[in-house]
Amino acid sequence: MLSLLALPWVAGAAQLHLPATAPNPPVALARVNFQFNADLPASGGAAGITVDGTFVQLKDPGAGAIPTPVGGDMVRFVRQDNRTAVLDITTLSFFPAPDQLCTTNPGVTGEKDYTYSFTAIPGAVVGFGATGFAATSVVSGGESVTNCGCASRRVKGITMPVSPGGTDMGRLPMDLILVLDQSGSMILPAATGAPVSRWAALQSAVGQFVANWATEGMTSDPNSGYARDRLGVVYFDTNAAQALAGGFYVNRGVAPPGPTHAWKPYETDVLAENPKDLTALGKGLLIAIDQRNKFPGNDATVVVMTDGMQNVDPLVRRAMAGPNAPYLVLDTDGTITGTGGATEVALRSQCLPMLAVSVGDIASPWAELLERIAAETAGTHKLTRGSELPATFLAQLTEALKGNTLTLALNQSGALPQGTNSVTTSVLLDGSVRNALITLGTVGAQNQERLSLRIISPDGVQIRPTARMDGPTYTTQRIDIPATGKPGTWKLMAVREGSGGGSTDGGVIITGASLPPTPYQFTVLAEERSLDMRTRVLGTPHVAGEKLTLAVDLSFNGKPLETVDGKLTARVEHPNAPIGTVLRDTKNPETRPDQSKDPRTAYQQKVDALLLDPKVAGQLGTTTDKNALDLAAQGKGRYTLDFPDTKIPGLYRFHVTLDIKNPDTGDLIHRVETVETTVVVGSDGTVSEVKSEAVDATTFKISFTPKDAAGNFKGPGFENQIQVRIDGKGEVVEIRDPLINGTYEITIKGIDANTNVVVFVAGQPIAKGPVSKPNPMKPGEPVDDKPDGGHPSCGCRRMGGGKGTAGMLGLFFLAFIARRRGRRGNE
Repeated sequence: MLSLLALPWVAGAAQLHLPATAPNPPVALARVNFQFNADLPASGGAAGITVDGTFVQLKDPGAGAIPTPVGGDMVRFVRQDNRTAVLDITTLSFFPAPDQLCTTNPGVTGEKDYTYSFTAIPGAVVGFGATGFAATSVVSGGESVTNCGCASRRVKGITMPVSPGGTDMGRLPMDLILVLDQSGSMILPAATGAPVSRWAALQSAVGQFVANWATEGMTSDPNSGYARDRLGVVYFDTNAAQALAGGFYVNRGVAPPGPTHAWKPYETDVLAENPKDLTALGKGLLIAIDQRNKFPGNDATVVVMTDGMQNVDPLVRRAMAGPNAPYLVLDTDGTITGTGGATEVALRSQCLPMLAVSVGDIASPWAELLERIAAETAGTHKLTRGSELPATFLAQLTEALKGNTLTLALNQSGALPQGTNSVTTSVLLDGSVRNALITLGTVGAQNQERLSLRIISPDGVQIRPTARMDGPTYTTQRIDIPATGKPGTWKLMAVREGSGGGSTDGGVIITGASLPPTPYQFTVLAEERSLDMRTRVLGTPHVAGEKLTLAVDLSFNGKPLETVDGKLTARVEHPNAPIGTVLRDTKNPETRPDQSKDPRTAYQQKVDALLLDPKVAGQLGTTTDKNALDLAAQGKGRYTLDFPDTKIPGLYRFHVTLDIKNPDTGDLIHRVETVETTVVVGSDGTVSEVKSEAVDATTFKISFTPKDAAGNFKGPGFENQIQVRIDGKGEVVEIRDPLINGTYEITIKGIDANTNVVVFVAGQPIAKGPVSKPNPMKPGEPVDDKPDGGHPSCGCRRMGGGKGTAGMLGLFFLAFIARRRGRRGNE
C-alpha cells in the first residue's frame, strides 16, 4: 500500500482509496462522479483537478478528452453535464500493458491511495459517488477467451478516507438495458404442459425486475447516483425498437415505488405488447450498443433474453479470421456510435457486460450462444424454463448490481393447494443485511388468483413495508434492518383471506375453495451491508471431459475473507445423458407444420415433441446430487471446488450455500447462489465422417456428423453455428440437417475443386483443404490465416433466403434505420 504520508499534500485535498482485491485482478478503472452547486466553466481552460501533484484539465466527453499520465496511470476529468464531472483513473501502473488487465505486475495488491483537489471549479461539491471496475479473464483448456482489455466487472470497496464535501451518493449512476425477444415463438407454453405462455412469464418478469430495482434504489435526493439511474428497454422480432416513445432512457428520479414511479410505464408497455414475427437478436444488441455509446458516462449493463435461434441478419457470429477471431462479432453499416465506423464489431470490445437468459427445457444451441455472449463480455448466463423467468431476471438483477451489492437470499416456488388458505416460509436476514426486497409472484395463476403477502418479523409482529410496488401478478415489498424489525428469521406468508374482500395489506385476494391449486413464487433479495460474494465457473468454453472449477470470492467490509467460520458448500446438478446423442438416436416424432409467424425449426419441433415422452424427457433432464461438497480455501478470499466428472455434455449447475458467522457480531449469515455452465461437445473432425461430393464441376456438397473422440454427438440444431471460410470464389447456398439427427450437409456453388475452404462448427474448425477433398482436423489444430482473411459464408436460416451475410446487410440497415425513428406501433 502506498502511504498517504508519502503523497504530496495540497490544502483542501481529498483522498480516494482503492482496496486490495485478490486473487482476482485489482481495480483497473476507478470512476468518481462529482456533483457541484454551480455551473462548470468551459472545458480546455484553467479548470481541472490535481491528482497526486499533476494537473488534469477539465474536458468535454469524446475524442478530445485525452487522458493525462499521472504516476504511471492515465487520468481524465470529463464533464457530464453543466454541474457534473467524472474523474477516471485507469490504473495502468498495476499491469504490464493496457490490454493485459487480467495479469498484474509482481507485488501488486491493488491497494492504492490518491490525493486530489480542484482548480478553478466554482462552487462546492454537493454529492459524490465512486465505483471501481476490474477485468474478467475466462480461460479454458482447448481455447482461451479473455476480455483483458476491458474493465467491466464492478468491484466493491472504493472509499473516500477524506471527503471532497457533500453527500456520499454511494456509487455512479447505472444504466440497465433490457433486450427482449418478442418473436412469435414467445406465444408457446412457458414449459412443457405449462398453462402460461413464455410472453406472459416475460411480462411478469419485466414487472418484477422494474419493481425490485425501483424499490432497491429508492431515494429522495435528486443528486444521488440512485436518482440518476436509467432504464431502457428494446424489443426484437423481425426488427428491433425501443419500448417507449421519446428518449431511450428513463431516469429513476425520486418518486416513491408505486403506480407513479418513472419506470412503471415500462411494465404498462410490455403488458400491451404481444409476440410478433422472427428473431432478430443481432438487431436488438446493436440498438443497445448504439444507445449505450451515445451516453457513455454511466455504468451500463445489458440483460438479453431469447427463447430460440436467431434467424434475421445480422447474426451474432464468430469471426473466422482477422483481429477479432475467434470472438463473437456483429456486422454493421459503420454507423453504430462508438465503434469508429467499423463494419465488424466485436462484442467484447464494447466493455459492456451482457447478462443472458435463454428460455428452454434443456441446454440448446442458442443457450450455448448466449453463454458465449455472456462469457466474452464479463456477464453471466442462465438457462430457465419460461415459468421461472421472473426469478431468473431477479437473479440477473443481483448480478448487474454486484459491487453494491444485492444477494439472492431466497428463491422458492410451489402451489397453494385447493382449499388451503395460506403457505408460510422463512428467510434469515442477519445483521449484515441493510434491507430486503421481498416478492410474491403468482405467474400461471388465473387472472383473479392473487395472493396477499404478509411479512412477520422475528418478534412475531406483522409489519408494514417501507415501500412497495405491485403488478398484475406480483407484489414487491421492502423492509429495512433494523428500522422495520431486528435481524433474525423472518416469516413470509402467501394468504387467501375471506371471500371477495380486500386484504389488510392491499393484496388482491383469491376467493372460493373450488379454485385449482395456485402457483406462487417467493423471491428475497438482500442488500448487503458488509458481505460481498461472487460465484462463477472459471473458464469457457468447457469441453466434455474437462474439469469444471467453481470459484467463490468472499470479502467482508471490503477486505478478502481469508477464513470462514462455518461452511461453504455446493451441490452439483448434472445432465442425465448426452443431449446430442439422445436427439440423434431417437426417432423423429410426427409433428404438424408450424404455422406461427416465427416458425419453429425442425430441431425445436423435434425437441418439444420428444419432451412429451416421459422416458425421453428424463434422459434430456438433469439430476442434482444429494451430497454437498466443500469448497477449499485458496487464500486471499477465494474458495474453489474442482468437479472432474464431465464426460456427459450438457448443463451443469452448482447450487452454492454459505452458512458462516458474521466476523463482526457472530450472528449466522446464510446466502444461496446458483451458477451454471454448459459443457459442449468438442467436435473432432477425424471421427466426424467428413466427406465431399461433387454435384457438378463447380458445385460441391460437404457432409459430416460432428462428434468427439468419446463418441458424444454434437446433435441437431447447429445449422446457424456452422460457417465456411472460402479462400477464393464461391458461395454457400445451403446448410441443412435433412434427417434432424446431426448429420449436416453444406452446398457450395461457383467454386473450383482446388479452392481451399475451412469448415467451422460453433467456432471449432472441423475440416480444411480443397473443397473437393477437405482434410479432417483434430481439436486445437491451427488454421492458416489468409492475408485477406478469405471470406465467410453461411447458409443459415435467415430473412429473405440464404444468400449469405453480405447480401442481407442492405435490407437489414434499411430496416434498422427505419425502426429507430419511432417505437413499434407508431410507424
